[in-house]
Amino acid sequence: MKDFDFDIFESEPIGIGSNSKVYCCNYQGKNCVVKVPLSKEKFISSIFQVDSIKRIYDNGEPRGFTLPHVLGFFASDSIWGELVFMDKIDKIYPLDILLNNGMADSIYVINKVAEAIATLHNVGISGYDVEFYWSYDFEKVVLLDIGPSFTINTDAHEMVYQHFMLAKRNNNYMAMWNLVSELFDSKSSKNLFSDIIEGKMCPSVDDLIDSIKDNSEYLHVASVARNHYLQILSCCDNKIKGELVDIFIRRYIKVATIPSLIYIQAFKNSFNQAISSSQSFLYYSKYKAISKMSNTVQISEL
Repeated sequence: MKDFDFDIFESEPIGIGSNSKVYCCNYQGKNCVVKVPLSKEKFISSIFQVDSIKRIYDNGEPRGFTLPHVLGFFASDSIWGELVFMDKIDKIYPLDILLNNGMADSIYVINKVAEAIATLHNVGISGYDVEFYWSYDFEKVVLLDIGPSFTINTDAHEMVYQHFMLAKRNNNYMAMWNLVSELFDSKSSKNLFSDIIEGKMCPSVDDLIDSIKDNSEYLHVASVARNHYLQILSCCDNKIKGELVDIFIRRYIKVATIPSLIYIQAFKNSFNQAISSSQSFLYYSKYKAISKMSNTVQISEL
């Protein structure tokens, strides 16, 4: 691992997510942004995020939304994770603030968000840990932190296998540790930590798959749908919220190659049950794992 010393850490972040902070910085003479793990306890690898963004652009220009191009990502000893440098997209605003305050055409924006989510699903990305913004310059949704691929319209065994192979092909020991720390029981993973992170051993993919909790794919997709509902529609006027849910679902079904029934039902139920919080996990283990990376969304009571 190589360490980097940036003055960005002396400034205030321009954004904070579930697992990372975002700072402005200069990279190779270009103004950009860098994502930094939230703390040393967050064992973050960015290889899955980079792979997902590449998959999107390999299928052509995104429909109805834009993504920042990844300029590079590097391991950092002092931060204990990976730093990701991306294009800076100016004049973007949190989607929920615009919709809640009537600062954008709700129907138009919701249609664009539905198109964006369907496009992610078409390439096997559930949208775990996604962040929604709006760009007035592009008149598009801007998505940050779209999460790993092989997370929807596939089973959990295939997801873990593909993530394992991606980490192995790239000799990304942090990504490999992510899998072990979130799937193996805590005692086993503690004993393997040093050897994995130093590249001295590779866990068995069969053992990783065997650690997956039954019904994991359902649990993941349903929780992601609930998170998306809260991020997109929870703050909208109750008088039109039901109508916007229907608009979102109709547009999603139209654009998605294989619409996820699990996602659709969980999204609808979120409205019907008036949920105010949701937590999504990438991996669901049948053991008590040492690490549990999650994405949590909660709205305040009015």
